[in-house]
Amino acid sequence: MSLDRLGTLYRAEIGEAVDTLSDLSEGQRMELAFFCYGRAHLRSLGMAIAATCDATRLTRRAGALGQVLATQCREPRIPRAKITLAGTRH
Repeated sequence: MSLDRLGTLYRAEIGEAVDTLSDLSEGQRMELAFFCYGRAHLRSLGMAIAATCDATRLTRRAGALGQVLATQCREPRIPRAKITLAGTRH
């Protein structure tokens, strides 16, 4: 994958980014999903890409990590509550 394409993926919305990967083989998408998942700032993109891959193949390709990714990318996401810190009053 070229650096230009990687830059485009990084700047795109997740849905748009996944749409641009339709010309990649499933194996290439899996490798990209594992790469992105391993980086905190790209984890959501990695899960979105993994969702386009077969769960059994993800597991076969990467063992326990593949199984975790296959499961997580198919679970409904529950938005986290924002945490605020209480101000101190004097």
